[in-house]
Amino acid sequence: MNLKMFIRIVTLMCAVAAVSLQASYDYWQKKIYDDKKNPIRHYKELKEFEDDLKKTPFVSQKFNPVYDIVIRDFDFKMNFTLDENSGIGYMANTISGYNPGQFCLSSNPDGKAILKLIEFKLNELINKDFDENVIIEIEAIGMADGISVKNNLKYDGSLGEKLQVRYFRVRDPKNPIYANFLEGNTIMKNEYFALLRAYDVVLELTRKYKVDENNIKIFVKEYSEIGDKYRSCNLSITLKNAFLKDYNKLNDITKLFVKHN
Repeated sequence: MNLKMFIRIVTLMCAVAAVSLQASYDYWQKKIYDDKKNPIRHYKELKEFEDDLKKTPFVSQKFNPVYDIVIRDFDFKMNFTLDENSGIGYMANTISGYNPGQFCLSSNPDGKAILKLIEFKLNELINKDFDENVIIEIEAIGMADGISVKNNLKYDGSLGEKLQVRYFRVRDPKNPIYANFLEGNTIMKNEYFALLRAYDVVLELTRKYKVDENNIKIFVKEYSEIGDKYRSCNLSITLKNAFLKDYNKLNDITKLFVKHN
């Protein structure tokens, strides 16, 4: 075998190895992308984290969160505590158990545990590999039961001395309402308790994650029934473009084989 032939063979072998290596890389990139978009994986991780929470003394024996995950194109959506009677969503309440007159998560350990579940998944999807193209959208539905509110009960300033909150009624989702709260001045009513339950949850999330105010919607619903399960809050969070960065790592040919929902 002469030198030229040897060089050709070695060059061919290197080219085949390079193609094989690239194909292997592309395969694993696609596998990583498909795995990140697999809802079963996310359900499993949330369930494991939920089981860990249940082992702590900080949640009640009734703690049994209900959640739904929707993955469409590059977007990731978590529905927590949606109520089939609310007109928005279709799941059972979980952030419930507020005592009459209460609206802060600090008085609701199970509600705080729900937030830990949400933050666990948000941290995995955005904090470890932050992408400025990811947009967070929040929809919260605060609820109140029909229990009578004590005469002249006033806002206690728990969420700030002065507040202005934009919200919608579930039965009228297109017309915004603005409520103003002034500590020691604003007289409370059931609709306001529903509103502040949702607002407090949103406030907790926006302290930790960057969310444009135009991507936040707060709804309220009042029940005529009485009971702690009607004093609750439902939550839906969408991460727009959550998987776009992973998709852009794929080469053009591999992208042709990626299936979008």
